[in-house]
Amino acid sequence: FQSTTPFLALLVCASLPTGHSDFNSTLQCGDLVFNESARCGPVLDSHLHTGMWFSSGEELVTEMTQACVSTGILYSVYTSFPLPVDPNTLTKKYCEESNGAIKGLASLNTTHKDWEKHREDELG
Repeated sequence: FQSTTPFLALLVCASLPTGHSDFNSTLQCGDLVFNESARCGPVLDSHLHTGMWFSSGEELVTEMTQACVSTGILYSVYTSFPLPVDPNTLTKKYCEESNGAIKGLASLNTTHKDWEKHREDELG
C-alpha cells in the first residue's frame, strides 16, 4: 500500500468499537495488519487532523480504509491565523459523515488575544 497523503496507523490491542471493517483480506492489508487486527481488534489511528488533504469525512474514511485503519480519533486544532471554517465544526462534520469510523475531540479556542473576554463563550 502506498498513499499520496501522510498517514500514520497505529496497531493497538484494545477493546474499542470498530468504526468500519471494509478490509477483510491479506491482499489489501498484508499478513501483519490482518493477523494483528484479528488478534487485537480494530486498527486505530489515534491522532488524525483535518487539513488540506481532505474535504469530507468520506474522503478521510476512504484513506483510512486504504491504510487498513478501522477507527480514527480526529483532533480539532485552533491556529493563530484565521481559518476558513471553525475546527470544531469541521471535526463534527467529519464525524457525522464517517458512519462511526471517526471519533472527534473538540478544542477550546485559546488563540484569542483577550482570553478573559472570550472565556465564557469558549467554556460554555
